[in-house]
Amino acid sequence: MRMKNILYIAIVLASALMAGCGPERSSIDENGFAVVRILAPAAEDSSAAKAASDVFEENVKLLKNNTIMQAVANRMTDRARDALSAAASRENMSVEDILLENLVVRWSGRDGAMLIGFKFPDKKMSADLANVCAAEFVSNSQSAAVKSIMDSIDELREKVAQQEEKVRAIDEKLLALRVEHGSDFSDDAADRCRADLRDSNAALASAKATLEKAKAAGDGPAVESAQKVFNAAEESVAKKQKEALGQDKASAEYKALERERRTAEAMHASLIDAMNKRVYEVNTAAAAAVIVRRASM
Repeated sequence: MRMKNILYIAIVLASALMAGCGPERSSIDENGFAVVRILAPAAEDSSAAKAASDVFEENVKLLKNNTIMQAVANRMTDRARDALSAAASRENMSVEDILLENLVVRWSGRDGAMLIGFKFPDKKMSADLANVCAAEFVSNSQSAAVKSIMDSIDELREKVAQQEEKVRAIDEKLLALRVEHGSDFSDDAADRCRADLRDSNAALASAKATLEKAKAAGDGPAVESAQKVFNAAEESVAKKQKEALGQDKASAEYKALERERRTAEAMHASLIDAMNKRVYEVNTAAAAAVIVRRASM
């Protein structure tokens, strides 16, 4: 009976010990946590506080990434490795899963810091693992921030190439118009075309009057000569009309293409500027997170 009582007491104590290891319990010694400060702009209103909470959740997901747990497993002490390997063997789990199962993450709403710890019975081992985990998190968060910038640079580089291709295509159209219609698409050139058309119309009116006068006089040779002049004047007017219409159309198209090219060039320059700024951000990237207190036990 006494042995049964002793066994019962041992089971109760073990249960109590296990219950105290949960992340929601305050019984975990805060000294066993490594404190990481997430370097994000501070904010005071409720919407910003919610955003800070979202940032914390995102960082928890990054922290619980198996890559970080693998790095922690690779960097832990021989003593910790032996203990966790034995536990992993007993539980038929990987060392990384054992680490994840015992990882505790808290958020300090007061200052926005993230507390990282482990709930293993061996407090010294838990503190050591917390420090390694915090270091890996800081390194990975920095890499993630830089990767995000690099991804945006790649997107901008693709857009720059698209704008360069657009400018090249516009230049080809402008060249084709210059070859077909000449190089002058100014308002003066259009005015000259219209002036030539007015002159041709005046010459046609004069030729028509001369022809009608010759016909009224019954002068055969004069009618024949006037008819030739009239026909030539009609052909000249038709030609000048076609030239004027073509010039107006080409000039309007040319000017529209020039405006489009200026817009495309401005966009190209803006994208280049944005890309250069992102490159500068990569070269001068500050830490995304820093360890402000190491765990100790």
